[in-house]
Amino acid sequence: TLNVQELIETICHEMIHVKQYATGELVEKGKKILYKNCLYESSCDSSPWEKEAYEKEIYYADAFVSDSNVMW
Repeated sequence: TLNVQELIETICHEMIHVKQYATGELVEKGKKILYKNCLYESSCDSSPWEKEAYEKEIYYADAFVSDSNVMW
């Protein structure tokens, strides 16, 4: 049910998480999460890894649209 803009932003958001895992910035340790060498008890939308993804998703979505001539 996402429109094109929401879909592109969501994919960009999730790809930022892929980058976080691939570079070792984000590691799951059972029920705890290690992010940039700080241990967290749980995940939520206000967690620093989510904040990074929300902040960067718009930038990367806009860059993709500019490069590919996709219409919002």
